[in-house]
Amino acid sequence: MNEVSNSREALGIAASSSHQPELHPHNRYEQLMDALPQMMWIASADGAINYLNYAWAETLGVAIADSLEWRLFDRIHPHDRAIAFRQWQQSIDTQQAFEVELRFREADGTHRRFVVKGRPILNELNAVVEWVGTCTPASQARRVETELEQERELQTVITRNMAEGICLVRLSDRQIVYANPKFEQMFGYEAAELNGQPVSILNYAPDLPAADGVAQALLQQVEQNGEATYTVHNIKKDGTLFWCEATTSIFEHPDHGTVVVAVQQDITDRRQAEQELREKERRFRAIFDQTFQFVWLLEPDGKLIEANQTALEFGDVTAQVMGQMFWETSWWQTSHDVQVQLREAIARAATGEIARYEVEISGAGGNTAICDFSIKPLRDETEKIVLLILEGRDITPRKQAEAEVHQLNAELENRVAQRTAQMAQLNRTLAQTATLLEERNRELDQFAHIASHDLKAPLRAISNLAEWIEADLQGQLPAENQIQMGLLRKRVLRMEALITGLLDYSRVGRTQAEIASVSVGSLLEEVIDSLDPPASFAIALAPNLPTLSARPLLLRQVFANLISNAVKHHDRPDGHITITVSEQAAFYEFAITDDGPGIAADYHDRIFVIFQTLTARDSKENTGVGLSIVKKIVETEGGQIWVESQLGQGTTFRFTWLKQPKDATPEP
Repeated sequence: MNEVSNSREALGIAASSSHQPELHPHNRYEQLMDALPQMMWIASADGAINYLNYAWAETLGVAIADSLEWRLFDRIHPHDRAIAFRQWQQSIDTQQAFEVELRFREADGTHRRFVVKGRPILNELNAVVEWVGTCTPASQARRVETELEQERELQTVITRNMAEGICLVRLSDRQIVYANPKFEQMFGYEAAELNGQPVSILNYAPDLPAADGVAQALLQQVEQNGEATYTVHNIKKDGTLFWCEATTSIFEHPDHGTVVVAVQQDITDRRQAEQELREKERRFRAIFDQTFQFVWLLEPDGKLIEANQTALEFGDVTAQVMGQMFWETSWWQTSHDVQVQLREAIARAATGEIARYEVEISGAGGNTAICDFSIKPLRDETEKIVLLILEGRDITPRKQAEAEVHQLNAELENRVAQRTAQMAQLNRTLAQTATLLEERNRELDQFAHIASHDLKAPLRAISNLAEWIEADLQGQLPAENQIQMGLLRKRVLRMEALITGLLDYSRVGRTQAEIASVSVGSLLEEVIDSLDPPASFAIALAPNLPTLSARPLLLRQVFANLISNAVKHHDRPDGHITITVSEQAAFYEFAITDDGPGIAADYHDRIFVIFQTLTARDSKENTGVGLSIVKKIVETEGGQIWVESQLGQGTTFRFTWLKQPKDATPEP
């Protein structure tokens, strides 16, 4: 201990006390070194030792003054002195730090191994002004080194097995010097493939122009806060883009100098989930605020959490109402009973019950709305009720409409009663009219029969009288009188045919013929046989003529009139008639085509008018009733008839006939 005291006196270092004068900064620095348990030393630029701290004396048991200048080297083991002098001189010449293991002699003469480290202190001109170093017992240094190595191995294991990707980037050239397996896997690279690569290959290309600016900002943040956290858009080896959350810090690496440590975690899925969540939130807000219904969210105790825009605008209230008990808000000021009813409904909903009823709520400016109001509880994953969803659908227009409908129904019932009475009276009148019409029809039929008999009887008498006159005056009548007598008989026959035609026309639709299955081909053969056309006339029937349910008497009359007209009005004795049919959905369309003189377009409609003829009756006997009867029969049976013809190109009469006859009652 005396040697320690002497060394302190030799160095001129006084003990620290509260009343001593302030020390020079260099003295304070030496006092700090004296307080350290580590053996410290300071040497001049040429290598002479000019300071040793107290740990030297305590460790070696010798006086500090005996080891200053070059005398410290006398305590080095003789076998190590050459190594010490060579390393020392080399460091002085190169101005580089050094580390060497040497044996020093202790006070009892034994030698002990120490690890000596030294580092130059440079001035502003980068010139060495002095050396500073440490001396550590080798056993302690090895133990520390072993512990450091174990710690480094532990850090390596931890780094390799971390769930986050870690990479080290040398700051000077921004090259990757290390990437852990997770980082390599995350970017799709093989082991050690990223080492030596520029860090820019990891960043998505469009983001690169701003990389320098971002890097500078990050470095400033690291210097201020010790680390920086940010989101980065990365690209994998195969070109796949993904997002990472990165935390960056800076430290001095023993091999690579200043490095940036980046810890990155793939947040692509999380970012996508967050984006989807934001989109859902946006949609929810859009639906929540834009719906025409009133929507409120409450805590289970009835406290208002949120109201949509529709509800706020209707009540002309602001977000300041949030946090109030819902029944105390302006929407529920119509009456005390309404508030009580609402509180009870909320209490039931808080227990899990769904409440629904109609209620009138208050709005701005004294307006009110009748709502279809409901309260539904919302549960969390533990089935605990955490929220009440209240919805009010404005049914005021519906209620008004219901009132109007109720009034209209009452008016309609009254009108129906009145109209029913009128209809009953009208039915009675119609029944009486129908009875009267039936009686009139019977009278008309009787009259037609009597008129036909009474008219035909004189005509037959005139015809007979003419024949008797011709018989009595046979050979005595001049030729002109004979022609006149023949003309008289023809006109009597025409008058009789006209009376018969009128009688048939009046009966169409007023008498109900029986319905039967009719083979149209067979019916036409009978009609043609009864008409007995000239042998020079050719009548061709289509092979596909159908069998249908019809009133055969009426269908026979239609075909007979049309075929008879085609024969009668033909301009040649060798005419040709073709009868064809085409099937439609609900009817058949029949066509009777001849190659006669044809009919001018001006007469296509007139020929179906009663008593209309195309030629003088004296030149060709014709009553002008036949086509009128045909048209009336076809239309009465639910069909249509028309003519297609041009002068000199023949004529085609077409008519349609239902596959199933109409169940029409006879016309009055």
